[in-house]
Amino acid sequence: ADIKSGKISVSSPIARGLIGKSEGDVAEVSAPSGIKEYEIIEVLYILSIDSTTKNPSIHRLLHVYDASQLRYTQYVSVQR
Repeated sequence: ADIKSGKISVSSPIARGLIGKSEGDVAEVSAPSGIKEYEIIEVLYILSIDSTTKNPSIHRLLHVYDASQLRYTQYVSVQR
């Protein structure tokens, strides 16, 4: 996970709060600094193939609006 580059672990609080959300949904995520609110703007699914193992991975890209910081950002969570 690397939150600054938009990559999060599927077990992180942000990812758990965004799981199952669709475009237009608002997710409230509990963080150490308080409740964060994220509006889901867009959901994309990207298929990638590992060049060494040839195993496929599906990446779920969420384009979200972070209301607490008044900015748009993207988070990627990986699902197998």
